[in-house]
Amino acid sequence: MAPLSIVALYGAVGAASAALALKRHQPLGQALLMLPLWPFLLPALRGPSARSNPEGEVAAQLAKLEQALDSAWAQVSAMGAGRPAERERIGRFVSHLRAQVARLDEMDRALQGAAERLRQPLEQLRARTAAEVGEGLVLLEELCTQLTLLRFTGGPGGEAARHEKDHVEALLARIGALAEVSGAA
Repeated sequence: MAPLSIVALYGAVGAASAALALKRHQPLGQALLMLPLWPFLLPALRGPSARSNPEGEVAAQLAKLEQALDSAWAQVSAMGAGRPAERERIGRFVSHLRAQVARLDEMDRALQGAAERLRQPLEQLRARTAAEVGEGLVLLEELCTQLTLLRFTGGPGGEAARHEKDHVEALLARIGALAEVSGAA
């Protein structure tokens, strides 16, 4: 092979590597470094992309939390401490969180092709939505914990159980308020 064709081939592979880096959402500087340094940097592109799928992880976390919540609620309800209306309210809240996770995914796709003037407002909306989802997950985790504690305090009677039931009631009120707001939206 002639030296010129080797250099051309090296450059072509470097350009293809840079294009792959950009497609995998790597920063522009890293993509440009791929041009001359592709033999060293190309193996790094085999890992997960720079923009992983956090919504998939959040959706999986939400599904896991919902299972844990169903189990904890069933056990507490068997002791006479849970009301069906409260469980329905929690179900609406979980449905709202699922819709918000799907909305985050839609916003990510919209951001990829968004015009520069739309990018900042869309990023701000996405950040608010992500914060709302995060707060909702924390509330559900806390509710699961409190339901489990309620179960082990001996049911709805007794001082410790009343204390835990008060915590559960406060969480249910917060979730109910958020579910009502999300239902109106």
